Amino acid sequence: MTKLDNTKFYIFDKSQETALRGGLLDDIKTAGPVVPTDCGPMVRIEDEADAAFLEKALA
Repeated sequence: MTKLDNTKFYIFDKSQETALRGGLLDDIKTAGPVVPTDCGPMVRIEDEADAAFLEKALA
């Protein structure tokens, strides 16, 4: 999970995509949809606490 500088967008690796699509994002109220990119799946997360929760869950 990597945050893009000065944005609320996060890039995930392919192995994390399964967890994201498997329902992990359902627990996060401020997350947008998973968007495929050339760098990996990308998600916008508004709340820093939600981002911290997600980072811990994927560790």
